[in-house]
Amino acid sequence: MDLSLPDGLLRAASGFRGGGGGYMDRCGVIEAGCMLVGYLYGRLTPEQADWDYSYLICVLHDRFKEHFGSIYCRDVMPAERMKEGPVCIRVFTEGAGIVMGLLLDAQRLLDAVPPAERKNGRLWFPLK
Repeated sequence: MDLSLPDGLLRAASGFRGGGGGYMDRCGVIEAGCMLVGYLYGRLTPEQADWDYSYLICVLHDRFKEHFGSIYCRDVMPAERMKEGPVCIRVFTEGAGIVMGLLLDAQRLLDAVPPAERKNGRLWFPLK
């Protein structure tokens, strides 16, 4: 995507590995994906709408869960330890593809949201 991300942002993402520093919670690929969505679509003031990036992050969760069966490191990691090679290299590679696909598809997804679902500048939608 030809993004030039500041070193500080890349360092900040380092803590996402292992589901949050090894805590085994939400997969670090999702955390980094959320950070990229926020970087590209996030707001700088409370007055700006928040539905767009919130919606994209929910879609990211749905796509990741559909592909890997879970969004949690503790669920994805055991299968990765059984494979040869670096742990989670498949998750990093395929997960990055999911994030990239979402970012490339983001504007189309946002344009498809009916205006009636954007209440008070927010999108309200059921979570899966």
